[in-house]
Amino acid sequence: MKLWVGVILVFCSSILQAQKPTANFSAIDWRVQEVNASSPDSLAWELTAPYTTELEKVRAIYSWICQNIRYNVEIY
Repeated sequence: MKLWVGVILVFCSSILQAQKPTANFSAIDWRVQEVNASSPDSLAWELTAPYTTELEKVRAIYSWICQNIRYNVEIY
């Protein structure tokens, strides 16, 4: 009986401590491809305005940087 109670407690605690669902990064990455802005302020606003969590906003900025900033290796 004690074994079953222990197993149930371990199982329940693992469910309660499970990770929260993350943001849909593929949707964020897709939307960022269409962002066009004339100034850094408008770019920041367009990238982050549709999102509510810090994680989503950071992902949008990160994705835009990865898609639009390139090294100029020919100089080196």
